[in-house]
Amino acid sequence: MHCSRRPLALLALALLSLALPAQTQAQGTPRPDADPRIQKLVAAVSAERLRAIVAKLESFGTRSTLSDTVSTTRGIGAARRWIHEEFTRSSPKLQVAFDRHPIAQQGRITRDVELVNVVAVPPRTLAASRVHQRPLRHGEPARRDGRGATVHARPAARA
Repeated sequence: MHCSRRPLALLALALLSLALPAQTQAQGTPRPDADPRIQKLVAAVSAERLRAIVAKLESFGTRSTLSDTVSTTRGIGAARRWIHEEFTRSSPKLQVAFDRHPIAQQGRITRDVELVNVVAVPPRTLAASRVHQRPLRHGEPARRDGRGATVHARPAARA
């Protein structure tokens, strides 16, 4: 299923899994063959925390590839620094870094820019949680319903 809500939901789940959210009760009776580790992760999902993450991402106004990278409160730079801080704060064991890629002027990219992903690697694993910010049209805001979301979380093995 390709949908613009999926990337934002994946980011929220990645941040949520690291941020020690308040426990919520899972709905329904678990299947007898259910993995208890997965049950524990699902039970830890907090709708309130997900809403807070989406609200924070919206507060940056835009995460367009061409937006401000210097401001501490607006644009793609502020958003990626916040994501980096969230991963770093969530666990001192995570290896958190910026993964930088120069993008030459092309199509809707009207000037040379640096695309910066946030990468968080758990200890003793080969897979990384990689947060990608996809290029948006200049000034395109994120929308409350998830359309225009600019971040994806996915294992590095699939990146």
